[in-house]
Amino acid sequence: MKFMKASYFFICFLMLFATTASAYIDPASSTYILQIIAGVFIAGGITMGIYWHKIKRFFRKTFKKNSQK
Repeated sequence: MKFMKASYFFICFLMLFATTASAYIDPASSTYILQIIAGVFIAGGITMGIYWHKIKRFFRKTFKKNSQK
């Protein structure tokens, strides 16, 4: 908990001295970020699809044992 408070204080302290950035994000950068986000969602969906039967089987066994008792 002390670490969280200290890190929060440190981040707020740094924001006091922040200056504006004259930066430009070109369309290629934003497209790259969108591809990363889409890739994460697709990989999560594929992982869920691969392990879906194992997860379903685990819960069926768990609830079947509980209902028999």
